[in-house]
Amino acid sequence: MMTKREGSVVRVKDGQERVLLRVVEAGELCGFSRSVSYAKAASEWKPFAIRLSERVIRIPYDSLMEWVEQKKAESGDGA
Repeated sequence: MMTKREGSVVRVKDGQERVLLRVVEAGELCGFSRSVSYAKAASEWKPFAIRLSERVIRIPYDSLMEWVEQKKAESGDGA
């Protein structure tokens, strides 16, 4: 579904540029399944997840990339 990053936005398959990602889209960027993505949104991503309504959650692209960098630093190998 994801195709290309450009600065602080990501271009998705339908050609739209977004700064806020659906939970599944954020998970796809990280290589997670749908269920793992929603588990991350309820736990590790919760501090920066944005709840737009009772059923709509979005993940800011920049915050997700910061989380990835933090995880890379914690792993110690910089992978």
